[in-house]
Amino acid sequence: MFSMPHEIAIGSRGRRIYLVSSYEVPREAFSSIAELDPWWPGAPRGARVRVRRLSYREALSLLSVAYEDSASARDLRGLVDDPFLSSRDNGWVIDQIANRLDHGSLVLVELVESGPGWTGTGVSPPRRKDDEALIPVPKAWSTVLRVKVILDDGTPLPGAVVALTAPDGRASEGPATQRGEAELAEVTAEGVGRAVVRPAQVPRWRAGNDEMVSSEHIFDFSFDAPIAAQVATGATRTIVLRRPMIERVDGEGLGFALDSALLVPLDDDLTPTPALATVLARLHRAATLRLQLVGHASADGSAKSNDELARRRAECVRHLLLGERDAWVDLATDHGSPADMQRLLRYLARVHDWPTEPGRVDGDMDADVEAAVSAFQSTYNRVFDADILVDGVIGRETLGALFDVQRHELEHQLAALDVPDEAPRCFTPTGLSSAGARVLAHPGIPRSQAAAGQRRVDLLLIDDIVAWREHHGIDRLYDVARFRPVPISPLTMGRSDLIVQLVDHYGRILAGEPYRVITDEEEREGTSDNEGIVTERGLYGKFVRLVCGQAVLVVDEPYHLTAKGRHERVPPQDDGDDDDDAPWRDAPLPAADDDDDGDGAADGEGD
Repeated sequence: MFSMPHEIAIGSRGRRIYLVSSYEVPREAFSSIAELDPWWPGAPRGARVRVRRLSYREALSLLSVAYEDSASARDLRGLVDDPFLSSRDNGWVIDQIANRLDHGSLVLVELVESGPGWTGTGVSPPRRKDDEALIPVPKAWSTVLRVKVILDDGTPLPGAVVALTAPDGRASEGPATQRGEAELAEVTAEGVGRAVVRPAQVPRWRAGNDEMVSSEHIFDFSFDAPIAAQVATGATRTIVLRRPMIERVDGEGLGFALDSALLVPLDDDLTPTPALATVLARLHRAATLRLQLVGHASADGSAKSNDELARRRAECVRHLLLGERDAWVDLATDHGSPADMQRLLRYLARVHDWPTEPGRVDGDMDADVEAAVSAFQSTYNRVFDADILVDGVIGRETLGALFDVQRHELEHQLAALDVPDEAPRCFTPTGLSSAGARVLAHPGIPRSQAAAGQRRVDLLLIDDIVAWREHHGIDRLYDVARFRPVPISPLTMGRSDLIVQLVDHYGRILAGEPYRVITDEEEREGTSDNEGIVTERGLYGKFVRLVCGQAVLVVDEPYHLTAKGRHERVPPQDDGDDDDDAPWRDAPLPAADDDDDGDGAADGEGD
C-alpha cells in the first residue's frame, strides 16, 4: 500500500510514529520493545521499536487528531494507492485507513530514540570553555502536554481557561486558542498529566446539528464547577463538553402583540391552548421534567421596560396554566388593552361562532365594539349559566368571563389528551423567568430573527439532572443548551365535526349521494341527506378527505372544525340524578365561513 513508511506527525519529541504495511514487518518485530532490525531502512543507531495493531476506535482517534486540517489530510490521501478511495472526502479516507489498522493490513510502528541528548534534529551547537576544545552539549529530552476543548457538535471553545499540570509537576494556566487548544511544552517526563477547564463564552447551538463528537474525555457542561480530566503527554487530547438538552414546545401560538402582556390568539389558527395542553401532557408523562416559562420582548424600548414586559408575559401564561383567575384579571386590568379584548372577541366569533365580531382590531371602543362586548356578555351568560351585567363595558367582571372562556378551551383539550388538570412541576420556585430582549435572533429558535418572533413566551422542559439554576441567568442557558422541539400533540385537536353541502358544477344539490370520509385515524361511509348535507360528527384525525364520486375535498384546518363547539355547553339530559355538579357536555355547531380581516397594531415595544 505504501511505497515507504509514512510518518504521522503526532506524539512526543523523541518519538516517531509510522504507518507501515504489515507484510513489510517481520514477524519477530511484533514484540513489546526490541532492538530495531535491519528491515527498517536508515534507522538511527540505538533506536528501539514497538509494533502495534490498533483497534478501530484507537486508530480513528489518532488519525483524526493527526489529520484534522485539510492540508495534512491531503498528505495522507496522496499515499493511498486506490483511485476510488482517493476521490472521497478526508473523513472517509481516514475511516478506511482506520479499518485497515483494525483488520491488521496496516500496523503502527513507534520508533523511540533513547541515546543521550537526542532531540530528533541532532545535538545543540558546541560551546567553548575557556581555551579548551569545543565540547558538544546534548539537549535535554522533553515532551508536551496538549489538549483541545470542543463542544459536542465539534465547535471549538476558544477563551476557555485551561490549567495544565504535567507529570513532572510543571504547571501553566491560560485561555485556549481560537481552535480551543492549550499546551504545556518542555515537559521532562512522559506520563499522565491533568487538565482543568473553566468554560468561557459558548457559541450558540444551531438547529439541525445533531452530531455527537466522540472522545475519551466527555463531560456534561458545567456552569460553575471546573472540569478536570487525566490526559497523557504527547498527542493532543480532546476534551468534549456535552451541552444540556432542553425540550421546547412549538411556540407558534405563544406570540404576543406589540407592547401587549396578554396571551390572546393573534390569528384564527394561532390559539395558544394547544401548546399549553401539550406541555402539561408532556409533564404528566415524564416525571423527571420540570417546566420553566421564559418571557421575551423585542429590542424596541429600554432594557428595563422590556425586562418587565417579558416577565408579565410569562406571568400571564402561568395564570392560564394554573387557573389563577383573579391574578389574570389584575394583569389584564393593569396592563391589558382594548386591542387585546378585540382580538379575543374576533377569535370567538371566527372559531367558535359567537356573535362577537368587533369589526376591526385597533384599540378604539366604538359602538360596534360595545355591541360585540354586549353580545359576548349575553352569550357567556347563556353558555356558562352566569349572570354578568350586559352593558357593553369591559370591566373586571367581563375580564373574568374572558378568562373563563380560555380556561374552558384548555380544559377541553386536556380532556382530549386524558391529562388531569393539575399544577405543573416547575424547575425554579416561581417557574418563570424574563429574558427581556437579551435573547434575539437565536439560531436554534424558529422565527426569532424577526421582531414578531421575539415577542413570545417559551415553554421549556428541563430535566432534573441539568446543573443549572435561575441565578446563572436564563440567557446563559440559551447560550449553552441544545433545544429539542416538541411538536403540538395532534390530540389537542380533539374530535372534529364535518358538515358540508354537496352540489354539482351547475349548483344543483346532490341528495342521496354516496360518499366516504377518510382521516389519518379512521374511515366512514354514508349518503347525503335530502338537502345534500353530509354530517359526520366526532371525527378523529388531523386531516380529513371527503371523497364523492370523482371529487375529493381536502380539509386541512382540523382545529378550525374542532373548535366550533367548544363553548356551546348544554346541560346533560335529566336521568333522575339530582347532582348539581354534573359536568357540562359539548354540543358542536356547524362550520362557519373562514372570513379573515386585517389586524392593525401600534408601534413600539416595552415603551
